[in-house]
Amino acid sequence: MITQLTPEQEKYFPIFRDEYLRIGLDTNRVDFEQAKADITALYEWGGLQPPKQFLFFTSPMICELYLNLIVKRSKLVGQLVGQLRDQLWDQLWDQLGGQLRDQLRGQLWDQLRGQLWDQLRDQLVDQLWDQLWDQKFDYMGTWFNGQQDAYWVSFYHFSEFIGAKFGKKTSNGLDVWKRITRSCHWFYPFNDFCLISDKPQSLSRDEQGRLHSLNSAALSYPDGWSIYAVHGVRVPEYVVMRPSAITVDKITNEQNAEIRRVMLDKFGWDRYLVESGAKAIHQDNYGTLYRAELPDDEPLVMVRVTNSTPEPDGSFKDYFLRVPPNITRADEAVAWTFGMTAKEYQPVMES
Repeated sequence: MITQLTPEQEKYFPIFRDEYLRIGLDTNRVDFEQAKADITALYEWGGLQPPKQFLFFTSPMICELYLNLIVKRSKLVGQLVGQLRDQLWDQLWDQLGGQLRDQLRGQLWDQLRGQLWDQLRDQLVDQLWDQLWDQKFDYMGTWFNGQQDAYWVSFYHFSEFIGAKFGKKTSNGLDVWKRITRSCHWFYPFNDFCLISDKPQSLSRDEQGRLHSLNSAALSYPDGWSIYAVHGVRVPEYVVMRPSAITVDKITNEQNAEIRRVMLDKFGWDRYLVESGAKAIHQDNYGTLYRAELPDDEPLVMVRVTNSTPEPDGSFKDYFLRVPPNITRADEAVAWTFGMTAKEYQPVMES
C-alpha cells in the first residue's frame, strides 16, 4: 500500500490534472464508432451482453425526449445497467488506503470535480430537470457521465501510475473507463439498446472555471440546446441575449437572488434605483442616499453624488455609488467610498 507520495510523484499532479481537465472540457464531436466500441467493452467487462442497438443523438435533452416520448410508449425499455458504475466504483475505492486517498483528493479529485462535475454536470442536470420536470419523465438520472467522469478516473489513474495495485478485473475496468472519458459524453445504457449523446459544441468559462458568457450561451449543443450562465449562475436566455427585455418588474419579481444580481448588473444598479422609485433616505451637501429593498437579499443602498469637474458642455454629471446597507447618511456614504469615516472625511473636504 502506498502511504506517502515522493517529490518525484507529486510533480506529476499537474500533468494528470491538466490532461483530464482537457478531456472533461473537450468540445470536439463524438466519434460514435469509437464510443460504441468502448461502451461495448464496458458491457463485456460487467459480464453483460452488449446492446443490440446504439442510437446517437445531438444532446442529452434529445436522449431524454427519445426515451420518454418514444421508447416509453412502445414499452421497449430494458433494465438499466446501473450496477456497472457501482461495481467499478466500489472495487477501485476499496483498493486505496485512506492516507493516499486524502493526499490525492485535494490535488486531483477536488480540483477537477469542481470544474467537471459541479460546474458542468450539475448545471446540465438542473437544466434538464427545469425543462422536463412537469412532463413527469421516468428516466431522468439514468445516464453515465462519460467525459465528465474524468475527475474520478484521473484520481484512480494517478493512483495506478504511482504504484497502487488493483486486481486484474478492476484494472481492466479502469482501462475501459479511461477510454470512455475520451470517446463519450453522456450515454444511457440499457439491456437492449444504448443512447449516446454528442458533446457540447461550445463551452465558455470565467477565470475560476465557472460557466460564463456575457454575449452567448455558455454551453451549447449542435441541436441548439444551451445553458446561459454568468459567473456560474444559470440565467434565462433573454438576460444574456436580449438584455433590453429586462425590466424593473422582472428584477423585482425574480425570486432567485443570484439571478437577480446578474439582471441588475445587466440593467444597471443605478438605473434600477431610479426607475423602481427607490426612497431617498438622507440628503446633505455631499449627496443623496437612496435605499431599495430586495426580496431575500440585502437592501440596495446607493449615494448619488455630483462630479465637481464639469463636462465639456459645462454640465455636471451625477454618479451613483453603491455602499453597505447599514449606512444611513449621505456624508457617511461618500466618506466610505474613500475608506474613511464621516468625521475623518469632513475635515478633508473643509480644507
